[in-house]
Amino acid sequence: MTLDFYRRAILSNHKATPSGFLFVLNITDIDDKIIDRASSQNIPPKQLARHYESEFFSDMDYLNVKRPDVVVRVTDHVDEIISYVSQILSNGYAYVDPPSGSVYFDTQSFESKGLNKYGKMAPPTSSVDFKPKHFDSPKSPLPPPPPSPKKDPRDFALWKGCPPDTSPDISFPSPWGVGRPGWHVECSAMIDYVSKITTTQPSVHAGGIDLKFPHHTNEIAQAEAYHDFPSSDPSSSQWMNNWIHTGHLHINGAKMSKSLKNFVTIPQLRSMLQSSPKTGGDVFRWWALGMTGSHGSNAVWSEESMKEASSIHAKLVQFLLMARSYTNDKKSSKWTPSELGMRKHIEKFLTSKEQVLTGGRLLEASILTKQILILVSEAKSYMEKNEGAPEVIRNTVVDEIGDLLDLMGFTSYTSRPYNHEGGSGSGSGRDGVQVAKLFREFRENVRKSALQKDLNKGELLSLCDSVRDDPTLSRLGVFKADVKVV
Repeated sequence: MTLDFYRRAILSNHKATPSGFLFVLNITDIDDKIIDRASSQNIPPKQLARHYESEFFSDMDYLNVKRPDVVVRVTDHVDEIISYVSQILSNGYAYVDPPSGSVYFDTQSFESKGLNKYGKMAPPTSSVDFKPKHFDSPKSPLPPPPPSPKKDPRDFALWKGCPPDTSPDISFPSPWGVGRPGWHVECSAMIDYVSKITTTQPSVHAGGIDLKFPHHTNEIAQAEAYHDFPSSDPSSSQWMNNWIHTGHLHINGAKMSKSLKNFVTIPQLRSMLQSSPKTGGDVFRWWALGMTGSHGSNAVWSEESMKEASSIHAKLVQFLLMARSYTNDKKSSKWTPSELGMRKHIEKFLTSKEQVLTGGRLLEASILTKQILILVSEAKSYMEKNEGAPEVIRNTVVDEIGDLLDLMGFTSYTSRPYNHEGGSGSGSGRDGVQVAKLFREFRENVRKSALQKDLNKGELLSLCDSVRDDPTLSRLGVFKADVKVV
């Protein structure tokens, strides 16, 4: 959700050149876990990968996450990956292990030739040495590590060799024998491929915080080795200038993970929010962007927090419907200090929005959701106290909130509910507004009569009859009949 918002905000800030920005999604569709799962189901690994890829995009559609402009899959780019590994070998930053047919990144060579130090995103100790520390005490000695073809514990596989008789479903021919790409090299090679065919340089790389080390750390090292940046020109030795790492989802004090079987799937989420089939994804988006803290912190999920998000979302939609249906029957609406005060609240909202979107706090969506709720509160109070509120005031509030919700990725069922059938429910859009207007006027008439004089039974029943006989409800299929109350 954070990355989707970030992408939308960047495009909004550069409306003049939207084609200059491509969102590329890398998909690993061959690795040990996929191979093992496919084998257990007796299907080809690619078939399994495509199945889950389809489910992933279906889930993202439900959440209104924009689809990527470009999708690159490992099995579609093996030739480019092999070429990428070959270049790193030619530059002297990798070596082949002949017995296994594997190719490893050479960390010591990378550092000795004056390139950037390995481990830009690694924890301090890991960037220097991961060798296990053996206890000197004979009572609890650690066994020596098993033999390894690596020259340095920090080295990692660029190409994983396979036995010659390995199925072609899970291996590919290469200059070093059959095998498949190492995990870390896939992204760097495919990013390089997209950069070449689009003649653009990557500017932002994103992923979960768990990818920071070793995955993104190794991506940086191999990319710098591939390009062989000269150490004499530090300004040219940076492969990727911007990185975004998002926090994990937690539940019951632990990170959601398949291994712990403590995760909630999107279909399960849809079931929980089935009372709002058209806006369930928006409820989750409000929770993710507005109720989980900073994008880099862990988000703690619970059914209670989702209910709270649903309640806030419902009140927001109700306000937008009410504010849009609010009419001023007075022939003139003179501006007073109340209108000027409301205008200041709108200006403060717009200033906060601008600061977040252009002032270096682009990922802090929770600031925006907070400002939305503040403006809603001020506008509700203003409209309740000012029956003759100028139309321009309420329209500005509704439109500005709707525009920001659009930018943040909410569907129009949330940002502009009055344009849909019954708001976010059922019926026509105009009827939804009319129903809101009908009951607002009923409430105001009852309240006015009660304040001016003692409201007798006949007057109250007459007001009720005016609602009963209104054609709006009949058009929606709501039929009323008076019954005797015993």
